[in-house]
Amino acid sequence: MEKLRTKTPVDGIIPTYITPNAKIGIQKGELAKPRTVYTNPTPTLLAKAVEPIKNKTVYLYGFGAQSSNHARCLRSEGVHVKILGRNKGSSSMKAAIVDGFEVVELNELDPDDVDLMCFGLPDDQQVVAVQQVVNLLDPRKTTLGFFHGMTVHYGLQGFYGDDLKNALDWGWNMIIVAPKGPGNTVWENKQAGGGIACLFGAHEDSPDYEKTRLLAMAYATAIGGYNGAMLETTFKEETETDHYGEQGVLCGVMFYATYFMINILQRDFGYSLEEAQAKVEEEVIKVGHNLRRGGSDYLLKNASEKVKQNAKKWASLFYGQEVDFSDMSSELETIGFDLRRLQPHLSPVDMVGQVISGDELSPPKPLVEEWEGGIMGILIIASDMQYQIGREAGYSAEGMQFEVQQEIALITDCYLKGGLSYMIMRISTTAKHGMYVSGKYLFESQEISIRERFETVLGAIQNGTYAKQTKKDLVDIPRGSEEDWLWKATMAVFESPEEQLSKAARPATRPNFQGEDIQTVFLTPVGTWSYEFHNREGKIIAA
Repeated sequence: MEKLRTKTPVDGIIPTYITPNAKIGIQKGELAKPRTVYTNPTPTLLAKAVEPIKNKTVYLYGFGAQSSNHARCLRSEGVHVKILGRNKGSSSMKAAIVDGFEVVELNELDPDDVDLMCFGLPDDQQVVAVQQVVNLLDPRKTTLGFFHGMTVHYGLQGFYGDDLKNALDWGWNMIIVAPKGPGNTVWENKQAGGGIACLFGAHEDSPDYEKTRLLAMAYATAIGGYNGAMLETTFKEETETDHYGEQGVLCGVMFYATYFMINILQRDFGYSLEEAQAKVEEEVIKVGHNLRRGGSDYLLKNASEKVKQNAKKWASLFYGQEVDFSDMSSELETIGFDLRRLQPHLSPVDMVGQVISGDELSPPKPLVEEWEGGIMGILIIASDMQYQIGREAGYSAEGMQFEVQQEIALITDCYLKGGLSYMIMRISTTAKHGMYVSGKYLFESQEISIRERFETVLGAIQNGTYAKQTKKDLVDIPRGSEEDWLWKATMAVFESPEEQLSKAARPATRPNFQGEDIQTVFLTPVGTWSYEFHNREGKIIAA
């Protein structure tokens, strides 16, 4: 079978951490017990769920995409919210003040005033931030909150050094609240009367576990989780399944699959670059909507026989081995609720037809079923493989369904709003890291089976290999320095011909930042850890 290689803008930039023939087995665990999905609450249940956080003073460290929108949600529920920062003169702290929040600098922090301290900084900044802040707080008074479990889960195992491990070992009550989407969607959905899917939980070693668990649920409810869908989780499961989802479906597979499809459509079917990108992104949106609507069964039932045949063919070629859709897991379907309603303002089904009508393009080339089947086959197999292996590792069925479905939902919404470039701008630094590194391995390592590749990606996450590598690349290397290959890779993507397409290709799907089109947006490192968006003239248009 042909060996597939994809031309991408990051060729020659990405270091090889997982060698093409590497095999790392997964750590199998006892299957988690079934978990309740909290959704469709009555007004009484909603009020009861949010009550434990009503009388708390909540500090959010940082005012970035997640923390700023969490702060607005909490404030709308009557929670007393303060923003913690290193310098009131920074752009983010000035933005918090303009937004009406009280800002407190680190040297002004009163430990008796902090009921809940939430770390809203990117994962790559949290190691230092947690060490700084916990030394100022009292574990008998304050609960620590996180939006992702990575710092705690890997920190307690010592992968990020003894200082962090010792700081977290003081007997803290700790919560995790992890919305399954970019920060801006949290507040937008809550404003629209809906919600976004959200994981919540308490660390198993929390001294006051039950009280801490209810606080986590209250926080998740306050930011709109109950109106979307909430699922209880653990720090371990959230960390490992989130990284696995990013690398296996959301970023890893889709980044290389997108370029794979563009290359093939140009090379074999005569599409122009503009037509190829528009068609690939169109198909990601359509297939993603059907997958989130009813799982792989729904997608296959609503596809023509020709499309299904081509999906199987392209999936087999992509993965380097024959695949059979009849072997797909019957468990991997919807979770008992309609995922379309979780983000109604982003991608209603009728909007998709308007956005991807194709009126701006030249007439479609023949063999449309080929590219339609290609994306379908890739996403079906990737989703099912990720789910099956996650279950073998002991993760809950609901947790894996939640993760896979929500990663697909996020792909769909990002591609709808601005295609591949918009997705790359919105995902976290750890997601970008996994996208480039693991995606290449999943896509090109065809000497071993696809199952072994997916197992190796998860195994590296479980055993700390990935944690150590992200610490080296995201924490130890100064951002924007000569050694920062992640920055160089992202810049290469934005400067590539694929991201400089004519506005006529898909005008309705290009997002705006304060009136500026995405074509003119450039990422610029600011200080050590943050980015700003600039237009070509250097004007800051978003931070």
